[in-house]
Amino acid sequence: MIRRFTIPITALLIFLTIMLGSYKQEAYAGNVPVSFNHWIYGNLNILFHPNFFFHVMPGHSYEYIVQRDDTNSHANKTFLTELFIGPWFNYNITNNLNFKIGVEYYYMGFSPFYDSDFIEYYNHCIEVIPIFTFKVDPITISSRTIFHNVLYTSERDYTNPLTGAPFHTDAKSGYGMLIRELITVSYKVNDLITVSLGNEFFFGCVEYEGLVTTDLNSKGYNENRLIPGITFTNIVPGFSVTANYIFRVSFQVNDSAKFDDGEINRVRHYAQLILTYNFKTYE
Repeated sequence: MIRRFTIPITALLIFLTIMLGSYKQEAYAGNVPVSFNHWIYGNLNILFHPNFFFHVMPGHSYEYIVQRDDTNSHANKTFLTELFIGPWFNYNITNNLNFKIGVEYYYMGFSPFYDSDFIEYYNHCIEVIPIFTFKVDPITISSRTIFHNVLYTSERDYTNPLTGAPFHTDAKSGYGMLIRELITVSYKVNDLITVSLGNEFFFGCVEYEGLVTTDLNSKGYNENRLIPGITFTNIVPGFSVTANYIFRVSFQVNDSAKFDDGEINRVRHYAQLILTYNFKTYE
C-alpha cells in the first residue's frame, strides 16, 4: 500500500523543485536580486531522558551567485555562519500528539556583502521554539513556531551595494522580535525514506531600533519559505540525513526608493543539507 504512493509523491516534490527553481529574475520586478546558496547544518541531539535532551547545531550558508540588474555578480563566499545551543523538553500528550519546546542561544555571523566594503558583523539572539506534531501513520503534520529575539548586534558600517546608500550603527544591546511559523506535512514512504512539504511564514513584531529592514527586522509579514524535502532515517543507528530545496522570498514592508510596500525585494534558492545524530545516554 505504502509503496504504491512512492513514485507519485516523489515526482510531485521533484516537479515543485524544478518549477520553482526555474524562476528567472524577469519573473519579479526587474531589479530584484536573485541568489543561489547552499545551507548545511550539523544537528546533534544529546538524549538524557525520554523527556529531556540538549541540542547543538552549527550551520553554514555559502552564496554562489547573485543576479541583479540583468547582470551576474559572482559572490562565491560564505554568507552566514550560525550556532544553536540549548535544552529541550519532549512530551507525548497522546499516542498521536507530541509536544516539544526548546530555549536556545542563537549566534548569527554575517560575512561581507558581495564586493562592497561591508564589514563582518554578528547578532546574539535567544529563541523559544514550541513544536506540536500530530502523527497517524504514514502521515505526520507538524507546527513549529520560533520566537526569534535579537538582544545584541555588533557594529555595522558599509555602503549597500544594491542601493548605494551608506549605513552605520554602533554595537549595542537592544531588542527585536520576529515570529516564524512553519507548517509541514510529511509522508513516510518506508522505514528509511520520508518525504515532506513545508511552508514557513515570517512576521516581524518588534523592530530593533536602527536596523530598519535588516535581519528580517521589519514589522509585518516580511518573508515566506517553501520547503520540499526528503529524509533518510537511521542510515546507521541514530543518524539521519535530510535534503531540502528552499524557495525563499522576501517582501518590502515599507515603501523604499526601489520597492513599494508588499513587493518582492529579494529571492533566494537554497540547497539545504541537515545531518542529524541522536546520541542516547540512557538505556
